[in-house]
Amino acid sequence: MVSILRKLHQHYYMLKQTYKRYFPRRCDFGDCGSNAFLEFPMCVDTPKNLHIEDNVIIRSLFRVINSPTENVYIKKYTVIGPDCTIVTNNHISTVTIPQFLLVGTHVNDESKDIIIEEDVWTGTRVILLPGAHLGRGCIVGAGSIISTEIPPYSVVVGRGRIIASKFDKYGIKKHEQALYKEEEQMTDDEIASLFEKHLNGFRTFGCEDVLDEKDIETIELQKRILRFIDPWATK
Repeated sequence: MVSILRKLHQHYYMLKQTYKRYFPRRCDFGDCGSNAFLEFPMCVDTPKNLHIEDNVIIRSLFRVINSPTENVYIKKYTVIGPDCTIVTNNHISTVTIPQFLLVGTHVNDESKDIIIEEDVWTGTRVILLPGAHLGRGCIVGAGSIISTEIPPYSVVVGRGRIIASKFDKYGIKKHEQALYKEEEQMTDDEIASLFEKHLNGFRTFGCEDVLDEKDIETIELQKRILRFIDPWATK
């Protein structure tokens, strides 16, 4: 009887830990925006080191493999597509230590924080590896594997190859003015430098059409559904 009770207790503990692992509470995270939209299940190894700002959507099957020494930052307006994975450490094969023991000990690991700036969109099954830094407004195509810095407002695929600019210079300026307060906006010089270094010669991915009345109504409805936090609202 004692043996049966012990086994039941073990199974209960395992189920409880599994539930906590795949259905973390918002209060478990280092930061979590008041209106961040989280789809479950998701799995975060160290929830206290995940920092999520307001106006963020994270789709289901999101996975963060991080140790207590590494942080993941997801900033406002960002959408993380389904089945995306973030890995903040890289196990380094070490003479005399079998891989089996490296996993939990993290001896000689190469670990780096991962930063996802504002207004980023990652497609489904994107993988971010140690040191990935997604610039403001960039788009990462489905299935990409990123381990480097991605320029703002770029559209990238694969290992971070730029295939387009999200908007042209005028569009970026207009977008910045709509989404950010003056002190947060990219300057004209920064936008010009961005194109000179990274985006000149690429086609424009997004559109800059004027919204009609129906479009505006649809956007306003979506704001209410997602409890959008307006950056211009006075507190």
